[in-house]
Amino acid sequence: MKHIQKIIAFIAIIGLIQISYGENIGVDEINVIDANTLSVMLSDNPNLEVGEVQWEITILNDMSIRGSVVSETAQNQIEVMLVDPLLPNTKYSLLTISGADGSIDFETPASVEGYQTVNLNLWGGQDIDSIEILDDRTIIISYTEDVSSNSYEYKLLAESLVTKIEKPDYFLPELVITLEPPLVSNKDYILMFIDMQDAAGNYLEFDVGIYDFSTEEITEVEETNEMLDTSENEENSQEDMMLEDEDSMMWEDENSQAMLEDTMLEDESSLDVDLEAAPEDAAMQEDMSDEEDATIEVTEAATMETQTPDTGAETWVLIIATLFINTFYYLSRRKKSVLA
Repeated sequence: MKHIQKIIAFIAIIGLIQISYGENIGVDEINVIDANTLSVMLSDNPNLEVGEVQWEITILNDMSIRGSVVSETAQNQIEVMLVDPLLPNTKYSLLTISGADGSIDFETPASVEGYQTVNLNLWGGQDIDSIEILDDRTIIISYTEDVSSNSYEYKLLAESLVTKIEKPDYFLPELVITLEPPLVSNKDYILMFIDMQDAAGNYLEFDVGIYDFSTEEITEVEETNEMLDTSENEENSQEDMMLEDEDSMMWEDENSQAMLEDTMLEDESSLDVDLEAAPEDAAMQEDMSDEEDATIEVTEAATMETQTPDTGAETWVLIIATLFINTFYYLSRRKKSVLA
């Protein structure tokens, strides 16, 4: 990064830097774990407390600037065009790198467009007096003095809020930093150690204290997994409900079918009983009727015999007639029984 000394001087003046910089501790590697988490590997492993610590570390987004031009209406104004839009409710630091002198800190409101603010920390001499945001990609800078350079270079840094700093392992020189808002893919960032103490309360000194890193394509792994888990749980719940409904329907169908089969069996049994009983009952009624008729006739014949006891030939005729009648009814019953 160009002009690091100017950036350090600027930060020192606005009261951010509280430690001296030596050639002691450095940063070997900065890894982006996810959009809200950084892993920082130090060059040395100082005596640091394990767990969450209360240090002051700043993460700055080095925002890309498209270009700048001198205003046509005022000699002390520069129009700066940005590649990325300004975000609402975010802290920014605007630094003049070349062409003029001056810097300003500001925080955007919920509505970025049309926001204006004055510099509360003027250096004296040439400095940034105020800024006006025309839209989320255009800033008008007003200096306390006229400017006359042919080209101007600026650096716009957006600050990310560090919500947690942890030392997970005493024997490893690793720091885990959690921040908001989330990091953006394929952007340049700056990590700054402002105030850091060891377990004994001694301030730590770094080789420079300001370190650059860039983000690659960041995927929202955790959100994706949560969505997949939610979808899977919903699908499982729906499948369970469907299975329960199917089981209930099958149970009802089986019960209905069983009840229907029982009813059919009862009907068939009743029908068989009726069919079997009906002919027998009819045959029995016919046989009983025939027997009653035969008995009556035999009784009548016996009465007639009693009335004529002196006629032997008539007696034999009555016996033969009775035998004949009984034989006739016997054969009739056999025939009906065979037909049935």
